[in-house]
Amino acid sequence: MARRRGDLAVTRLAGADRRRLLGIVGIEAAIVLATALVLAAGVGGLTLAPMLHTQLHTWLPYLPPSYLLAGISMAVAVVATGMVASAVAFTRRRAIEVVSAVE
Repeated sequence: MARRRGDLAVTRLAGADRRRLLGIVGIEAAIVLATALVLAAGVGGLTLAPMLHTQLHTWLPYLPPSYLLAGISMAVAVVATGMVASAVAFTRRRAIEVVSAVE
């Protein structure tokens, strides 16, 4: 946590304003979220497909859209809380105070 706080503070000292810095963190969060969703779908599909074919003679699982939406929403909430909300909290203090406190 302290290291991320320091990195964000150094970026602000290099010239990034708070809005741009939070935009960068938002893009990072979107990349993390997309990677997690693709990997989860791939692992789930590779795991479920053989069992479905054996038991139900179909390769495609059925997932109600509401369950899919709930899963994606929870993943968004976890990533947003972990990355964006913490960056918002970290950038409230002046950058110079953060850098001097980390050392």
